[in-house]
Amino acid sequence: MENSTTETEKKVLALVTGLLTAACMVISFGFVTTASAGMTIYPAKGHSPQQQQKDEFECHQWARL
Repeated sequence: MENSTTETEKKVLALVTGLLTAACMVISFGFVTTASAGMTIYPAKGHSPQQQQKDEFECHQWARL
């Protein structure tokens, strides 16, 4: 009987591992789709277009880490 419990535990562990892996993939896909959907960023406090471009670049660099 001990052997069947061990097999059952292995099956449950494999199932849980598979579900967690699938959940992580779904979450990751959500982040990728959101990031690739593009952003609309508006300048604040009279920032120049050059400052806005610099801020966007730094934001994208940070997000890639």
